[in-house]
Amino acid sequence: MTLGMKAPSLLLGLLCGFLTACVSTMPRPSRSTHVVTVGAGFIHPKEARKFHYDMLYRLSGLAPGKYVATAWFENPSPGGKPMVVHKTFTAPLEKLRIDSPPLDYLKIGETYEVRLEIRRGSGSGELVDSHSQRVFFNFDREIARVLGTKTLVD
Repeated sequence: MTLGMKAPSLLLGLLCGFLTACVSTMPRPSRSTHVVTVGAGFIHPKEARKFHYDMLYRLSGLAPGKYVATAWFENPSPGGKPMVVHKTFTAPLEKLRIDSPPLDYLKIGETYEVRLEIRRGSGSGELVDSHSQRVFFNFDREIARVLGTKTLVD
């Protein structure tokens, strides 16, 4: 076998070896009173070998103090309930990153919803902002196979 024939496989192997893949896009960044989505997608850390949502928000205009951000991630698994993540932070804070738990299933070409609420003080405190973002998943099945992903990519 010549180097020319090995090159595509070698390139794919190198790509996958260094990959913490971001594999999706936002159809349109959402804005609400205090929140703008600046990054949204699915990542595949090579250590975990499962995809998960990775959301990055820019915050503005929040009064100084403690807040709880609650994110509801649409669960792509058939019949799956939304996955909920709570994150406490103190304002002022410019950017907030929230990741979902690992996903067991994703469908190529689908768009999924992530909702975010920000409450003052605690998870049951005054609702300060509500935000929603759609995230599109698109990934090559062959790369998923080479990555050895444990997420079922349909």
